[in-house]
Amino acid sequence: MNHVESMLNSKIGRNPIDMILLPEMAFTGYVFHSRQEIESFVEPQHGCTFHWSRRIALQFNAFVAVGYPENENGTFYNSLCIVNRSGELILNYRKTFLYETDEHWATESHLGFQYVQIESFRMAFGICMDLNPQHFNIHNDTHALASFAKENQVDILVLSAAWLRSHEQSSINSRKHELNQLYQYWYVVYAAFQTLNPFHRM
Repeated sequence: MNHVESMLNSKIGRNPIDMILLPEMAFTGYVFHSRQEIESFVEPQHGCTFHWSRRIALQFNAFVAVGYPENENGTFYNSLCIVNRSGELILNYRKTFLYETDEHWATESHLGFQYVQIESFRMAFGICMDLNPQHFNIHNDTHALASFAKENQVDILVLSAAWLRSHEQSSINSRKHELNQLYQYWYVVYAAFQTLNPFHRM
């Protein structure tokens, strides 16, 4: 946390800023292989991540969103803490679609996608895998987050993510292939949102 705060002070300084967005599970790292492995890192909704976010929001007069592993009465979630400029918690979003790495320890949210009104914007939040069809199954579920954004006239989608690197590739050609696959993935995701409403911000 101290390292991130130092980076923010260095990069932002006294410049005005509206929102500070940190990655999925920003302070713990993303990969855990069991519930037991992550047990010492989970925290309650108003735990240390919230208190850090509150202090940063007040310091920079900005909205702050930080990913963290949440523990609610023994149920673990991959969550996103969002506080306003006054340091108040305005949304605790829990990941709706789990990636296979999450499934080792986390529970899917039963609340689904959510939005909040932030100043003049209707803003929705997601965490990484939420961009995709559930379990990548395009036959049972299209891009549900994109549909949610359209149905609820969302102006801005804020996404916190941790992107896993694949295994080290041994050749330049294989690395190029991996990059091409990455570009294709983001094109498909972008196209899903653009076809719904080309004027929505992403």
